[in-house]
Amino acid sequence: MTINDGRQLNHPFRRDVAAGWLRIVHPHDRADMQRYLQEEVLQRQQPFDRNYRIVRLKDQQERWVHGLGKLTLDEHGRVVQMVGVIQDITERKRAEAQMSLQFSALTAAANGIVITDHRGKIEWVNPSFTQLTGYSAAEAIGQSPRVLKSGQHPPAFYATMWATVSTGNVWHGELINKRKDGRLYTEDMTITPVRGADGQIAHFVAIKQDVTERRQLENRLQQAQKMEAVGTLAGGIAHDFNNILAAMFGFACLLQQDTEGNAPAQESIAEILIAANRAKDLVQQILTFSRKREQARQVIRLDMVVKEAMKFLRASLPADIQIETHIAAAAPAVLADPTQIYQVAVNLATNALHAMEGRPGRLTVSLEEFTPDEAFIQAHRELKPISYARLTVTDTGHGMDAKTMERIFEPFFTTKPVGKGTGLGLAVVHGIVQSHDGSLTVESQLGEGTTFRLYFPAQMPNEIPTDSPTSSLPCGHGEMVLLVDDEAALTKVFQAMLKRLNYQVIVSNQPRAAVALFRENPAQFALVITDLTMPEMNGLEVTRQLRAIRPDVPVILVSGFSSALTPENLREAGVRELLEKPVSITALAEVVQRALANVAS
Repeated sequence: MTINDGRQLNHPFRRDVAAGWLRIVHPHDRADMQRYLQEEVLQRQQPFDRNYRIVRLKDQQERWVHGLGKLTLDEHGRVVQMVGVIQDITERKRAEAQMSLQFSALTAAANGIVITDHRGKIEWVNPSFTQLTGYSAAEAIGQSPRVLKSGQHPPAFYATMWATVSTGNVWHGELINKRKDGRLYTEDMTITPVRGADGQIAHFVAIKQDVTERRQLENRLQQAQKMEAVGTLAGGIAHDFNNILAAMFGFACLLQQDTEGNAPAQESIAEILIAANRAKDLVQQILTFSRKREQARQVIRLDMVVKEAMKFLRASLPADIQIETHIAAAAPAVLADPTQIYQVAVNLATNALHAMEGRPGRLTVSLEEFTPDEAFIQAHRELKPISYARLTVTDTGHGMDAKTMERIFEPFFTTKPVGKGTGLGLAVVHGIVQSHDGSLTVESQLGEGTTFRLYFPAQMPNEIPTDSPTSSLPCGHGEMVLLVDDEAALTKVFQAMLKRLNYQVIVSNQPRAAVALFRENPAQFALVITDLTMPEMNGLEVTRQLRAIRPDVPVILVSGFSSALTPENLREAGVRELLEKPVSITALAEVVQRALANVAS
């Protein structure tokens, strides 16, 4: 036999020699080799053909060998000898193990892997590719990667990709591809050229990672950051507008008193106050959106909220889509959060506009009173035999089939292309309606549009407060009031109202100057009224400094939003009362009297 060092073993086959040869076989393979020799070679007289390990006597090094041997028999059929060779295959075995490891790694990789020839024809894919795209290996092999094209990228995009890899460079980027079932997904892909022995590009290896969910999360985060920035801007605008509105509201109240007995003037002023109250509600919605105010339900009429939402949508409406509104005068009020109802109206209308995209259409929005009968309640068990405000949104879009309708309220379910929507709109609508103890129904057929009907339990409407004549208001006795606000228009209207209530007023539009003025003669002031938000220092700090000079001075704080103010920080600063802008003369009179009465007691 020829062993690795070239030495020849060519001798009669004897058991002692076989036993000596077995001693060089690796201990882990020795029992198996002995069985093989006995059963296959000696008994069945098969040629010896075996890969096995040995421990080389010279240096005790473990090697892999391939043994080939043939038995020689005498005239009686007895084994005389076995002649053969042993070839060292250690390096081949190592290469095979390395290749096996690499193949296992490629097969088990979590990312999709595609190997193509130099023309781009697919030669091999791993199981993760099938999981990602829906194409089995048998379906993909022989195809071009173009089978995944989504149509979302221009030809120049793919031309640049091919120009990069065909010149031997690695291409890395993101692209939108299409699965076998037609669904789009975003993948992060790296294509690496592989050169053959001749130095020419022989293959391309593409590694694909599905990043759809990651991109959606990043987009939502970016949207949230954008909305936070918009909210901050909206909060600032709402604060400034609130100051303007407070001046308008205050002077309208004074004018209402000055024209008492003048019916036409009173009627006009009443309309001004109604509009001012509507503007006040709008400011509160903006402050809620900007998170400057906690969401709170109140009894509201839906007609104004719906009209505002439609007005917002008209600005960006395509010319070939019309909006029709049918608002019943008798539509009842509901207990609701105005901002959330506004969001519901906008989400439904936006969803309808997407359904009509690219074609002429009509969006119809109606609001009316509705009382379900027994048959309707049987079909809609969540409704009760009470009065509802019913909001209906109908479009002439492409409609939906039954399978789609079953899933439209699922979060993140959408039929829109990637980048056209998150699938949260209708889920949000459903959640808001449910939280308001309402109900929602949808009717749709392919090619015939969609109708959403929302039912909100009716409530008694709020009465818009009107101010009483001055004679019935609690008035002062000439007490001195220090009025602090950086807005000159506000100090002017507050000064006028306080004088009408029989108070003396000293005005300061600079907080530091007001503190200095107070320090000169603290005893002359019976009361201090200060705005919260001012450039030099805020109203809480003004209060702290004034009470450090005179601890018993009563302070009234005026603010456009109060959710950030807790009873604890008001009490800590020494604030006696809180007034929210805009302030009516009635509210001002009552709060001032209450603050002064607490001092007297």
